[in-house]
Amino acid sequence: MPIEQSELNRLLEESISDRRKEPEFFRALLDATVYAHVPLNDQSGRIRFIQFNGPDGELLLPFFSDPGKSEAAARGNARTVAINGRLFLESTLGATLILNPNNHWCKLYPEEIRVLLSTGQVAVLEADNYEERTQIAVANPENVPELLIRGVSEILATLPDVEIAYLVDMRFDPHLDTPNWVLAVGTPKSTSTRICRAILAELQSRGTLTDKPLSLMPLPIEDPVPDWAAELKPEPIYRRG
Repeated sequence: MPIEQSELNRLLEESISDRRKEPEFFRALLDATVYAHVPLNDQSGRIRFIQFNGPDGELLLPFFSDPGKSEAAARGNARTVAINGRLFLESTLGATLILNPNNHWCKLYPEEIRVLLSTGQVAVLEADNYEERTQIAVANPENVPELLIRGVSEILATLPDVEIAYLVDMRFDPHLDTPNWVLAVGTPKSTSTRICRAILAELQSRGTLTDKPLSLMPLPIEDPVPDWAAELKPEPIYRRG
């Protein structure tokens, strides 16, 4: 059933104020009408969406949740087309999308879009600054399910930028008695956010692989080895090649 514009805007506002509502909004987006920019005088007979380079040089394809936002962003330099959300995501698959770039924008990577199209799910990324935690305890995890190792390895093998990964039990005060497994992933700093979001999207789409809390931690390969890794010397659960 198509999603009305007013309902989509309501879900968008709720997801902005509460990130836990993001999955509901993106599910609705599949059945809603979205808006994108095409050249003003394109006579090719094909729809060619306009892209732009972000501040860091990343190529982005903008789209919008309502026609007003699209027209305001175009400023008369592009034409707005309306298209079904699922069809738009399918036809642009492979591009990095940015929703409402001039407002409360949201970036969607191809790996997340594939999961959204196939499962109707999108992962919610919640950042945590481990450096601000106190009284850390790090150890090798016990009784790791083979299902988790196999699932993680399959996911990482599809991501060329991942060089190595470790699974550690990282606990912080006041929860030193509670297991907290962390998947530490060695990847270039420039792609670490995309890699973590891709892994999280795939993990959530596969269902429960472990009954322990599982977090992701990027390990930029350009940086020195962190102290906890130098002391623990964990065995990798994945290494490219």
